[in-house]
Amino acid sequence: MGTPAKKDDPPLELENQFILRLPEHAAEEARKLVVAGTQNLKDKLQIDLRGDGRHAIVRYDHEDFAAKLVDLPCIVESHKTFDKKTMWKTADISQMLVCTKDPLPLTDEEDKPQRKSLNEKVDKKFIWNHGITPPLKNVRKRRFRKSARKKYIEAPDIEEEVKRLLRMDSTAIKIRWEVLADEEVKDDNRPGSSNAGDDLHQIFADVSSSDEEGQDINVEDDEGTRDSIDMMTDMQTQDTTQQEAEGSKVTETEEENSQEQSVLSQRYSQLKKEMEELENREQALRQSLETVPNANLKQRFLSQLDQVLEQKKRNEKESETLQAIVGNG
Repeated sequence: MGTPAKKDDPPLELENQFILRLPEHAAEEARKLVVAGTQNLKDKLQIDLRGDGRHAIVRYDHEDFAAKLVDLPCIVESHKTFDKKTMWKTADISQMLVCTKDPLPLTDEEDKPQRKSLNEKVDKKFIWNHGITPPLKNVRKRRFRKSARKKYIEAPDIEEEVKRLLRMDSTAIKIRWEVLADEEVKDDNRPGSSNAGDDLHQIFADVSSSDEEGQDINVEDDEGTRDSIDMMTDMQTQDTTQQEAEGSKVTETEEENSQEQSVLSQRYSQLKKEMEELENREQALRQSLETVPNANLKQRFLSQLDQVLEQKKRNEKESETLQAIVGNG
């Protein structure tokens, strides 16, 4: 059990941390001192920040470095341990002080202290594109790259169009369809097919049914009469076959319509059952809201109730549409 904090206790000091990146030779020496745990590191290291809070001069072991404070692309957590078993988080690191041997150019405006709001954008030269480790090179560009926008079609418009087409099919008096073979389409597209048709038209252009009316009919010619009777019989047979084919097509269309009607009626009955279940669930949620005193549970029940009401509206719209389609069918 921890002891409660007293009023006289001093306030806790929060640690503000950043990463110090020194040149290789200085970094190796500083790392050795940190690992050894020597206390004279404070005497060797000194950091003087300029007024803008972005530029600094770092003095390490009688050597001066020009430094610039940059923003990292992601947050790095730092931890501390006293027994090398338990880790304590000390800070979130989001900045790094990069030291170079060459002096950085600094203008008078940058040397002056500036107040920056949180909404103000950071200058690009103070934004670091890389992470701490080599695999995170150019991580800012790879992580925050612009994604290609896709054109999405709204689903309600598609649904309304499908329902309209279904209503038109159900209210249609007659449906006609035909099947074209690929060979016929290719023959029609050939350039020689039109020329052949023109030649046939030129040959039989002068022959018509009106020309035969002006000729004298010989009643005594039995062979001509028999031929005409045979031709009429063949034509009647062809007409009968064509009517039977059309009748079979109409029958198939009626069967398809009846199947669609049965599917729609099944869906309509299923929607009725779902509506009853939603009604019962809505009543149970409303009763729970009246009896439950907990605010969190009430908020949860309210969100569930909103979902139930939204589902009820969708089912009502769909049931109205199906009822209209089934009624017209």
